Amino acid sequence: MIRTAVVTTPPLILFAALTTFYLVRAAEGNHGDWIVTALMALIALLLATTAVESLRDLFADPVETNGLIKKKWRKSDFLLLRQYYVQVGDAVFRVRKDQFHALSGADQPIGVCHFPHTHTLVDWWPLAAPPSLAPPALAPSRWQEERVRPEPGAPPHRADPHHPS
Repeated sequence: MIRTAVVTTPPLILFAALTTFYLVRAAEGNHGDWIVTALMALIALLLATTAVESLRDLFADPVETNGLIKKKWRKSDFLLLRQYYVQVGDAVFRVRKDQFHALSGADQPIGVCHFPHTHTLVDWWPLAAPPSLAPPALAPSRWQEERVRPEPGAPPHRADPHHPS
């Protein structure tokens, strides 16, 4: 989080200043500067979302969330940095490499401690499966208990009154 804030805040300030500079130049009559202004404003807006989230989390307390792991994946951000992600319930969290490899596969119930704005995972712990998600106990069906076993050699439809034919 601190790294993200340090990396994104100075370029945000730079691109916001460049946007202001080219906006003033375009307003003075340099009509070609409108395109540069729009481009600088777009880059500043993209940097602002990341920088503001990181700065907000520097002063926020971590929160806890429980849920099932739905998906784990990794991807390269900015074509250079390998990032690791996990989806718990409906929320997507960024995790460290060691946490990523320690997490098991899908449908494991876990609790996570994370920052509220960037969804950066601080810690996780396994939870017991709730009874609704536990595999059901196999009980014999009523049909199997009442079924009449055919004699060897007899056709099944004559000996079994529950047969659909």
